[in-house]
Amino acid sequence: MCASLVALIALCLPVGPARAVIYLNPPAGTLSLLVGPVSDPVGLAAAVSFVLVLGQVGNGTPVVGTPVVHIEMAGLRSGPGASFNAELRASVPAFIVSGPNQIPMSDISWTSAAIGTGGSVSTIADGSFIAGGGSQTIGSLTVSSANVRTLGGDLTFSFANTVAYPAGNYGPATVTYTAHWL
Repeated sequence: MCASLVALIALCLPVGPARAVIYLNPPAGTLSLLVGPVSDPVGLAAAVSFVLVLGQVGNGTPVVGTPVVHIEMAGLRSGPGASFNAELRASVPAFIVSGPNQIPMSDISWTSAAIGTGGSVSTIADGSFIAGGGSQTIGSLTVSSANVRTLGGDLTFSFANTVAYPAGNYGPATVTYTAHWL
C-alpha cells in the first residue's frame, strides 16, 4: 500500500501558506511530515527568498536564502511485525521564471543541519534540485517493530549565482515534499 504526505515550500517570493503537519495511519503504523521555517515550523509559511545586490550578480559567490526551513519525516511502527520503509521526495519545476527569463532549479542547493541526535534520527543529506525538474528522492528511513525513526534537517537554501541572469522578480517556484510508504 502506497500512501503519501505532501508539504509545499515556495522559493523566491512569499506566497500563501506552505506548511504541513500531516499524519497517515495505515496498518503498519504512523508516518508524519512537517515542513516550515525553523522559527515556527507549524505556524508559518515556508517561503524562501534570495536577495542579490548589484555588485554580486553572477560572480560565483552563492547567495544564501532565508528563512532556514525545518523538514522532518517520522515513522512509528505501532507493534510487532515486519519493518517498513518510507521515502521523502521533492517535486520541483524545471525553472524559476521572470517573464521570458529562466533560472534552472538546479541552481538551488541546500545544506542540512541535524535536528537531533541518537540512532533513531537521520539527517537529510546536503544536495541540490535536479536539472530539468521532476521528482527526486531526498532520503529514506526504515522503521522496525515498536520503534520511532526520524529523517530531517534544518535546510539552508542557496542560489549558485554563477550566471548574470537578467534583472527581475523571479518566482514563485513551488517545491512539493512528499513522504511515502514503500
